[in-house]
Formats: sequence, C-alpha cells, structure tokens
Amino acid sequence: MRIAQITDLHARFNLPNTSRFPQRRSRHVLGLLEATLSFLKREIRPDILIVTGDLVDVPFYAIERRDASILEHAKMDYLQIRKLLDASSINYLVLWGNHDDETTCREVFGIPALLSEFPTEVDTIIIKTFPFDREDPEHFPARDYQSYPHTSPGSGSIVHVQHYVVIPTLNETYPHTYRNAEEILERNIREGVTLSLSGHYHPGHPPMRFGPTTYAIGAAFCEEPFPFYVYELEDERRSTLAQVARGFISRSHIAEGVSCLTYSASTLFPLASARILPCAELPNRLPSIETSNIIMLMDSSCSEEECDRLWQQYGEKGIMLEGVCPTPSTSE
Repeated sequence: MRIAQITDLHARFNLPNTSRFPQRRSRHVLGLLEATLSFLKREIRPDILIVTGDLVDVPFYAIERRDASILEHAKMDYLQIRKLLDASSINYLVLWGNHDDETTCREVFGIPALLSEFPTEVDTIIIKTFPFDREDPEHFPARDYQSYPHTSPGSGSIVHVQHYVVIPTLNETYPHTYRNAEEILERNIREGVTLSLSGHYHPGHPPMRFGPTTYAIGAAFCEEPFPFYVYELEDERRSTLAQVARGFISRSHIAEGVSCLTYSASTLFPLASARILPCAELPNRLPSIETSNIIMLMDSSCSEEECDRLWQQYGEKGIMLEGVCPTPSTSE
C-alpha cells in the first residue's frame, strides 16, 4: 500500500494575516497544495493521502472567544482545502490539530473513521486514527484509550495516525510529545503496529524504529522546502517508487517493511523568499512597496490579534503585506 502524508499546512487565505511565525507561509499554502496534489495524482498515485492536522492556522483568540466572524473565514479556508482535495480524486483522510478549530473542521470534513480496512494482494492494511487526542492545560498532548476501538495483533498491518508525537521526546521548545507516550509505546508493541504517522513538530524527524513499529514525523508543509512524504508497506514496490520520483526524491530512511521517501513541493512550485522588515523601517518604505512579498516583524509583545488588525488596516490602505507577525520566541 502506498500512503502519502502532508502535515501542518497552517493555511490562511480568507482569514486575515499569516501565522505569527513568519517562516510559516500561510498565504501560499493553497497554491502549494494544488501543485502537490496534481503531482501526487499524476506521478505517485497513492492509495490514500493522510493530512495529519493543523490544516488552517485559526487564531487562538477566535477559538477561545468563539468569534463567529473570524471562524466563518476559517470555515471558508477549510472549504477551499476540501475543494482541492476532492478535485484531486485522491482518497484522503484528514485529522485536526491544535491550531485547527475542531468544531469548524468537523463541520467541513466530519470525523475521520477511527478504524478503516484496506485489503491488498498480500495483506490487509488497518488504518487507525486518533482525532480526539488533545493538549492538557500545560499543552502536553495526551491520549485516552477509552475514546478508541481496540485492535488485535494478527488482523493485518496496522497504521496509526495522529497529530502529536509519540517518540522521540521533543519538548525543549514546546511540549510536542505525548505525556503518556510510554503507555502508547507499550500498547503499540502489544498490537503489533507497523507504522505510526505524526506531525506537529515542524522540523520533522527521521523515522525511527521502536519494537515492531516505525515512527515517522513529517515536517511542516507550510515551511520551506514544503515537503510531503510517501510510505510503502510492500517491499517489492520500493524500486518502482524510486523510479517514479526521479529528481524530486531524497531517501531519508528505510526500515524493515517500510520505505519512507521525502519530496519537496518547492521543486514543483518555486516560491521566492519573503522580505522581512522590522516595524520601525516600514513607514518610510510604504510608498515604494508594490508587492505582497513583505512580512512586517513586530515587537514580541504584540499579540496575534493586534498583528491581524494591523494587517487588515494596511490592506484597507491598499498595501498588501504578506504578513504582520510578532518576533517569535517559541515553536509550537
């Protein structure tokens, strides 16, 4: 079975501004996604595409206040992503992440099937999703197994899909790894899980093996080089996949029974780097700005809501900045 993965799109198109982290190119995601889906359909032909969360960069203040006007723009962004996915004719599965508004995402995409079976010529592939895993008040993700069906070893090759990280421990800048990761690892060994896919940690991490399971963390699609991934669960198709990929491929890892290949959407859809200007420099340069490829960097004390408001104010003056962001201090 051939599985494609995209994670952490952080799209903003109808929503104002961009992610508060300027390296996340929120306003370019739809074009990147359209080009990537076209390539996947034409060259890769995956059996399923899995999107492991953070589809839309919904402002936290809008989620907390249930701001209807902002959430309506978020819904339009979800609908545009769904339109592209539907038009691709690729079978897909979508999970929400901590930057998604769960209610709005579920309204557009529904709840993913918690358990799906895909018969193949040599095996049955079982895909198990964990959409109800959430961050606790200290932002550590956790899993409550009472929310999910049980799978028994020997029923087929099992693929787990979640937004958050199981291993390794990646909590230095932000708690990306499950608080109860040890319990998850033990259960995965007992169930004989073959492959576990995650996002959330934007740099990504090379796949690693623990017990019978290969754990893979995809890097964020919204950041250069805008990667997507392809996994093979059948060894005999590895060479075919390498030939299909040609110049777009860099082999990052091969584990027993699983082949992981990384692709860069930037090769397919070139994107010029944005110019980042400190806020103090911007007023003197406003008359000469004729492009949206400018990110205005504010003091770190500037809130996300204030940055969004500034972006809208400049837009009303006919100055289309790519984004107005506070100076980032952490990664999440």
